[in-house]
Formats: sequence, structure tokens, C-alpha cells
Amino acid sequence: MKLTTKAEMLQLIYAHGENRQPTIVRHEDPAHGWYQIPLALAKELQIDDKISSYSYMDAHFVYLEYDCDIMLLLNALELYPQTNRDNLVMFLDLVPTEFKEKSPIRKKERYKYNG
Repeated sequence: MKLTTKAEMLQLIYAHGENRQPTIVRHEDPAHGWYQIPLALAKELQIDDKISSYSYMDAHFVYLEYDCDIMLLLNALELYPQTNRDNLVMFLDLVPTEFKEKSPIRKKERYKYNG
């Protein structure tokens, strides 16, 4: 998939959202971070079979682990090396969700590919 402009990338990301809300949310707790994307977007970008078990999932979303799996998203969106995981939120104009204690994401199921 070749995304040539920021507008094309944002169109893809917003296409999976509800009420014109973005579909990528950054979650952080004091020790770690994840990027939440719809399972459907992971499949469309063809990264669903590459995500590690360090990420989490539920019925509708994948929570991409910040240290390695986020690079799958950046590569699929062809943002790497133009940007990196630290400024992805700024690039997409998104606000992170921060938890002062352990994130509830840690209680979700570890990611597993269900081809």
C-alpha cells in the first residue's frame, strides 16, 4: 500500500473510526505504552500476522506494544524513517491517554494471530 500524502494516511485511519474520531490512540502507564488500532486496520495494512505477543488484543482492537510492534504500523503507513514512534502522536494530531497506575490494557489477552 503506497500512501503518498498525510491526507491519504488520515483518510485510511479515520475510515475505521466512529463519529469521525481517529482510530489510533496512544495509551501509557508509568512503565509502558501501546498504540490502539482496530483489528480491521491491522488486517487491511497486512500486519496482523506480524504482531508479537508483547501486544494485547480484545474483540475489536489491537494494542501495539510501544517498543517494537509500533514499527510495524509505521512501516505499513510508510512513515518510517520520516517519523518515529515518539512523534507519531504529534504527526497524527492525537492526544495520548495516560494512566497513573498500571494500565487496564495489561489485563487484556496477549495478541495472537487468528489467520
